[in-house]
Amino acid sequence: MIVSMNMLSFVFLGAALGLVLPGILAGPYMTAFWVWVPINVSMTLRGAYGSGIIGAALKTFILWVLSTIAFSLLLVGLLALGLSQI
Repeated sequence: MIVSMNMLSFVFLGAALGLVLPGILAGPYMTAFWVWVPINVSMTLRGAYGSGIIGAALKTFILWVLSTIAFSLLLVGLLALGLSQI
């Protein structure tokens, strides 16, 4: 639980910082940030759970795929809810 909160805090705080930066800095910052997120997740998995490089990379990929699916389902559900209100 502590490890997952650490990873989520990193992502949320980093994204929030990108949203308050001026426009000229926000683009390069967000690009670098979204490249760094999977690296940070992989390093966290290696450190917290003692995974090897291949294991951490595989877990990071699985986590990314499942997070993308969950987020997509959430967006579809919100879209369906919004359209049902019309």
